Amino acid sequence: MQAQLYGALGKVFVIFCGFALIAAALFALQESTGRLVLLFFGCWTISCSALPARRTAERLVRAANGNFPHTVYKFCADTLYVTAYDKTTEVQLSAVNGFYSDAAYWYLFLNSSSAYMVPKSSLQPARPEAFEAFLEERTGCTRENVPSFVTLRVLRRSAGVLFHKG
Repeated sequence: MQAQLYGALGKVFVIFCGFALIAAALFALQESTGRLVLLFFGCWTISCSALPARRTAERLVRAANGNFPHTVYKFCADTLYVTAYDKTTEVQLSAVNGFYSDAAYWYLFLNSSSAYMVPKSSLQPARPEAFEAFLEERTGCTRENVPSFVTLRVLRRSAGVLFHKG
């Protein structure tokens, strides 16, 4: 999933561009073909801005055939160990570029297209505030809230597969 989907400024920019194209189509051009092209691209920009992420999520869900891995996240001083399908991946917490959360998950982005989705219900012992402070300190990233969009529905539907990069 692209990290830009979570940036409010990025979303506003994409929506603004879409509306600007639509406005140009409706008010600026007199030629009907040019107006239709601008109108089409304006609507496409607004409605399909998350299309690459959705396609990737759907492909990964189909590839898993409903057999989602049991994933174990183990956080140590400076390292995250992720075990899925009997394979353990080691991730340095300093490599995390973005730290987001909503009511059910923490999202740890490694880059613009790779992240880990950690269920808050899996935290033992359950002290989310202390854990968030630990992550902020170790990653150097300030936690941001994720907007509750259709995007999160896609993420939750494909939890466990969508963000794991082996």
